[in-house]
This record gives sequence, C-alpha cells and structure tokens, in this order.
Amino acid sequence: MGPLLVGMPRKSYQGGFSSPASSKLVGLNEISESISREMASRLSLKVAFPVLASCCVPEATSASGDTSGLLQEAALVVEEHTLGILQDVA
Repeated sequence: MGPLLVGMPRKSYQGGFSSPASSKLVGLNEISESISREMASRLSLKVAFPVLASCCVPEATSASGDTSGLLQEAALVVEEHTLGILQDVA
C-alpha cells in the first residue's frame, strides 16, 4: 500500500484557495504521495465529500526513460474509473 491521503472539499473560503484541502495520514513514497494527493483533491472536489486515496507506484520506466508522463496518464485512467464508482455509490 502506498501513502494514504484524505481530500476534503472546501465548504468555506472557496475563493481563497486553488485546490481542496488534503492531508497525508501515513506513508513515505514521495512520487506516490504526489499522485495520491492530486487524486484525492480532485475527486473530493468532484463528488463534494471526503475521499481517501492511496496508490503505490512501481519503479517503471518508458522506452525513453521518462516516467512522469506515463505515471500521470495511468493515474488519470484510475481517477476516471474511481470517479464513476463514487458517483454510482453516492
């Protein structure tokens, strides 16, 4: 399991901040934390309730050696699928 973060939609001060509040609960992996934080923040903004997110990013490289674009693309696919599930449940 990767770092666990919680994203909270802002009820007050909505105009003063660019993204929802998020906080790391546990975990150490810096890359996985960044992806989990973005995912939790965006999902909580879209569904308007707190969202817990955790992802564990393996040490993968593309043919060019650049992993950032590959990881972001994979995270967006997971986020879209997760959003569909959350909207079905809510």
